[in-house]
Amino acid sequence: MKLLTEVTDLSELNRLRLLFEMSGVLIYVGNEDSARNFGFLHPVGKYAIHVVYDEQYQDALMLLQDENHIVENPIDVEAYKAHIEKNTSASVSQLMRKILLSGILFVMFAFAIVWLLVELTK
Repeated sequence: MKLLTEVTDLSELNRLRLLFEMSGVLIYVGNEDSARNFGFLHPVGKYAIHVVYDEQYQDALMLLQDENHIVENPIDVEAYKAHIEKNTSASVSQLMRKILLSGILFVMFAFAIVWLLVELTK
């Protein structure tokens, strides 16, 4: 992931995000929340735009200079986002199952210790 540019204007960020997504260049906006939160009415920080795939960095630079540039290796950004969302929800459900199983095992272990202590004190 390479830093492409930094912008301070939210509308410029949204314009560039739309340009890159429609052209098939996957970007990541760093410090998006912190840049927005430090300002009272307007953001005072910079939004850092990173190109996710290094192979698309030159195409992204060309898009900044010429919005009509044709990207050589575009990706389907919507399919990528759907894939990430699907895998994220699957990861969360796996994590929740592990937490639930760990909790059940902990409760069973606690009952076993209590039972053992009761039996030893008889």
